[in-house]
Amino acid sequence: MGNKIPAGLKNLFLIHFIVALVFGLGYLLVPQTTLGFVWPVLGTLVMLYALLFAGFPAGAWLNAIILAAFAVAFGIYYFRK
Repeated sequence: MGNKIPAGLKNLFLIHFIVALVFGLGYLLVPQTTLGFVWPVLGTLVMLYALLFAGFPAGAWLNAIILAAFAVAFGIYYFRK
């Protein structure tokens, strides 16, 4: 019971809290149409990072392409307003 939480883990929890707070407030304050555009863009960026730096399999390119297509489609309709 005397184990202490390492400083790195405390920092990780703090970063996780801040990121979750920002995204949580985004869900509350940003209109749903904007989130419909933001999530495919973020998903595409994360998938590209995973493919280029984290060693994801080559088949994941299909997922990245599909997410990018949705991001472009939502962007066209979002900015057309």
